[in-house]
This record gives sequence, structure tokens and C-alpha cells, in this order.
Amino acid sequence: MKRHWFWATLLFWTILTSTVISWALIYAPVRFNPETISHFETQLNGMTQEHYIWMCEGNLTRLLPSLLKKLQEEGWTSIGNGMDFGPSLLGFSNDSNFSDHFQIKIFQKEEIIKTIGLWEPQDEEKTYGWTCDTPKPINNFDLTRMHWNFPFKPPSNSNSFYLEQIKNIKIAIISIPRNGNTTEQFQNICSSQGFAERPFESDGQNESFILTKSNHRLLAELESNGTENLISVVSLN
Repeated sequence: MKRHWFWATLLFWTILTSTVISWALIYAPVRFNPETISHFETQLNGMTQEHYIWMCEGNLTRLLPSLLKKLQEEGWTSIGNGMDFGPSLLGFSNDSNFSDHFQIKIFQKEEIIKTIGLWEPQDEEKTYGWTCDTPKPINNFDLTRMHWNFPFKPPSNSNSFYLEQIKNIKIAIISIPRNGNTTEQFQNICSSQGFAERPFESDGQNESFILTKSNHRLLAELESNGTENLISVVSLN
């Protein structure tokens, strides 16, 4: 299951949750009664995503049934028949010990996709949650291309492309079919759009580049999975 937009959203969740881990609240019986830590909005392909970061007393496995019951009562339908998407999306093995402390669930209701990330810090009787509601029309790429407001544009042969924005930070994630040498293909795209590129760093698998054009300065990372290339670009302005 390929959900490239998920990675852009997960990046913001990771940054923001890192600032609230130290919260300490009064111990209480296990029930789904979350306390909201943060509420914010992002723009994904021009559409608004609602994000909530919350904390609830109780460990993840004991809290989960109450959460699932509440979602069912609200009319949400589980995608993947209750599957935990955490291991597959993050590239980990399906380890029960991992799922006891971290899970990702995905639900759908009408034209909204709800992603829920659950994390229980080790040796703590509390669960942190991240909830994100995403409109399904984000996959209307013809409409997205018309309203794309980022200097690096998706090539005409792109498989998918997503632009996530929070305040003045923008991250573009573009998937294209692999055609020949990955680096050369990327350099040709940059040249066709008038970008000068220079290598930034490489870990042997992924490559990073600094892109410049006029007053635009971007950081791009290039990743290949064999059949397609994934280009991630963030503005440095």
C-alpha cells in the first residue's frame, strides 16, 4: 500500500510530538478520555488537513478497544479490517512487542480519511495520539497540478505528487517511473525547470542536492525503489 502523502504528514507529527513528550498528567483509570495537547491545520494539495495531538491515561493495548468503539459509533469504517499499518509504513517487521507500543490505524467516512498514530512510551501508563483527517480528493492530480504553488514542479510523467504546507514550510513529494540512471534522470528534470543543482550528501542509497533558481533555494532528496524514483523537496527560503 503506497501512501506517499502519509510521509509528509508523518514528518510534521514527528516534529511536533517531540516537543510534548515531557508532559506529566495525573494518573487515572483507563478510559478513552483524551486531553488535547495541540490542534493545527496543514494544507495538502491545496486541501485542509485537521491534526490533533493528544494524551490519554492508560497503556495502548488496554486503551485501543475503547477508541475503536468510539470511532465505530461515530460512523468510521476501518481500512484493512483493523490492520496496524505501522510496521509496513515504517519498514519494520511485524513484531508484537513493537505493536504494543506503537500502531497506525486508518479509517474512512464518506470523503474523509482518518489516520491515527498511537504511541505508548516505554515504562509509562499513558498513550500519546496523533489524529489526522485528510480529504480523499487530494488524489485528484489534474486539479492539484493546476493549483501547484511550489517552484519545483512534478514532471508530466509523475505517478503521484503531494505538496504539504504548514505555515511557511512546504514539502513536495513526487513519484516518477524510473528510466535509466536515477541521478541523471533527476538532473535532467532539474535542468528542464531551470534549476542548478549540486550534491549535498549521500549515504550510499539516497542522495541529497541543493537546488537554486533565481531567489529559490531548495533541498532535495532522491530515493529509488527499483521501479520508481521518489523525489522529496523542501524549501530553504
